[in-house]
Amino acid sequence: METKYFLIINGSQVGPLDYAELREAGLTIDTPVWREGLPDWVKASQLPELAGALSSQPAPPPHPMGQFARAAQPNGQFGRAPYEQPYNPDNGYNNLPIAHTNWLPWAIVGTVLGVLFCFIGMIFGIIGIVNANKANNAYNIGDGETGAAVNKNARTMTIISLILGGLGVPISLLVLTGLLADMANMSQMI
Repeated sequence: METKYFLIINGSQVGPLDYAELREAGLTIDTPVWREGLPDWVKASQLPELAGALSSQPAPPPHPMGQFARAAQPNGQFGRAPYEQPYNPDNGYNNLPIAHTNWLPWAIVGTVLGVLFCFIGMIFGIIGIVNANKANNAYNIGDGETGAAVNKNARTMTIISLILGGLGVPISLLVLTGLLADMANMSQMI
């Protein structure tokens, strides 16, 4: 059975390719390559078997969406093989999502409470939604450092919006009760 190779070209996964197709696909010494038997992506220059297929042209620039490129899963394959993971050209590793506390649902609740009961709470809730979304995106591409910093801000803004919205509920009820009592008094005078 002939060895099949997977490449990352212009940020997109190409393959499976046999040895004869590698040069035509644009294989260079810096091209990320994976084949069965490799635990992860490696540069083509690290595989001595590819020396004859290497092009002298420089590697193409990474595609802006390269870390999200993913080919369809081969038939009969279960789970995610290394060649199906997003490739990060900056560090050469597969960045996987990081588990975290998602503040987005709570920020939405805080915003709704703010809309109904406290305008200032709504503003903090919107800021919480924006920051929670940024944190989720950072965590999903494996950027834990950025995710943690933005998630902390999302948490703070969300808690403030929930407190202000929560305080708005009893105040609104008191005002509404007072208005209803005044209306009842006015109807008795007539």
